[in-house]
Amino acid sequence: MAVIEKEVQNDQVSQVVFEFRSMDVRLTAIETRLDTDTVLPHLATKADLIKVASKIEKLESNRYSKLAGLEARVARSESTIIRWFAGAVVAIITANVATAAIVLSILK
Repeated sequence: MAVIEKEVQNDQVSQVVFEFRSMDVRLTAIETRLDTDTVLPHLATKADLIKVASKIEKLESNRYSKLAGLEARVARSESTIIRWFAGAVVAIITANVATAAIVLSILK
């Protein structure tokens, strides 16, 4: 019984595959006809591609100049943070030394 069911399923699958392939062939023919009639006039030409390429180059150069300016700002901010941190460390050490000196003078 199971063997008969498998054969029926295999026949159904092969029939579906055949129908799909024949449908695929028909759709390919329709798509080919539609491509040549409707799509082909709207494809980009070499001149269009050159225009787009020049626009992309302009955008890239603009982006690189903005990135260079951003890099300079980050470097300035980094040096400011390093100077602030060094000043804070010096201030903390000075405060600790002054506090120790006051405590030692009181204890004497």
